[in-house]
Amino acid sequence: MTTSSRTLRALAAIGALFLAYQLWGYVGWLLTDIPLQRNGDGVPDDVKASVIRGEVLIGLGALVWIGFLVRGIRKSGWATWPLVLSVSWALVYWQESLVNLDNRRFTYNPYFLSRGDWIPNLPFSGVDEPMLDQPLLMEALVFLWMIPAVGLAIAWLLGKVSRLTSSIPVLVLVGCLVAAVFETAFEFSGISQQLLVWNRVPEDLSLHAGTVRQWPMTEFPLGFVWALPGILWHLRDRIASLTWLDPAEGERTAASVVIRILALTAVLNVAFLTYNLALALVPATTTATFPPWLKG
Repeated sequence: MTTSSRTLRALAAIGALFLAYQLWGYVGWLLTDIPLQRNGDGVPDDVKASVIRGEVLIGLGALVWIGFLVRGIRKSGWATWPLVLSVSWALVYWQESLVNLDNRRFTYNPYFLSRGDWIPNLPFSGVDEPMLDQPLLMEALVFLWMIPAVGLAIAWLLGKVSRLTSSIPVLVLVGCLVAAVFETAFEFSGISQQLLVWNRVPEDLSLHAGTVRQWPMTEFPLGFVWALPGILWHLRDRIASLTWLDPAEGERTAASVVIRILALTAVLNVAFLTYNLALALVPATTTATFPPWLKG
């Protein structure tokens, strides 16, 4: 067994542990008596309309993405990189509530279709109360298709930029910055429509601190995590240890595809968990006056 093969299998084993951990939480969450609901108490009608519009647009995007995946699989006759990327990102969604790991930093509009939070059902979480009620028709689909789509866009962009420079540090920087700007713009759009708020932010590391539009600059590096798989995909032809990302490489078996998905799941989960833990280390004490339905 080669060194790269051992590394791939080690990553897949870590990914399998992440998968088992979240499945335990999801099953416990599904078995709990929590209704699927929208809480519209006090939410203005125009804001409710924005919520529904957001869910519809994200849903339509998901349908287009699924069609794109099916077309790619039919055309290649085998599993594709977008499929591996999409499944792997979907297996990171369980961490979304960890944004409130240390305190209530972030809240979604309660009118989003939700069924509470699965974090209290995760093994060894030590959490008894929900951290963040999850908008299932919104954020779940963001992980399923929007973040993977950003990864594909970053890989495409770096292919263009590489015609101007072969510097890996420059390519990594470009990929990270573009993804971070997109992710930031996406969040500001949600904030402006009152679809989400940052309840607590670090005063000296935030924009519009003390207002309902406050946003922590510590959120900016999340875009780097979004960019990571796109950067790795672009570099796979230059770094031999990354060729495992391509499901078309090597033997075409279901096991090989699963191993690749689990390996990428490990990489993305570790990256996202590192971000969440780093975010929790930065004290967030500045708050503002929010509508009651956005206080979480």
